[in-house]
Amino acid sequence: MTEWLNQEAWSAFCEMRRLKGNRAPFTQRAEQMILNRLEEFHRQGYDTAWILEDAVINGWSGVFVNNRTPMRQLSTAEQHNVSTIHQMVSGAIKR
Repeated sequence: MTEWLNQEAWSAFCEMRRLKGNRAPFTQRAEQMILNRLEEFHRQGYDTAWILEDAVINGWSGVFVNNRTPMRQLSTAEQHNVSTIHQMVSGAIKR
């Protein structure tokens, strides 16, 4: 698993999906697709643990971002990247 994925939240989601049985089969392909989606949400800055917990609480078979989904705390490297991109965009706009 990846370091950014909260193992407790992921385990709870997997357990919930497996208990759904044939209503929402949790195949290896479905698992990989959900992990890919979570990775994209992570790259966009969303709190993937919250997304997984929200899915478990609501009994959802998938993972979703909505208007209540919080952003996660960015690492120092990510903050630097955002700052660099902001400076580049600001410089391009001024020209």
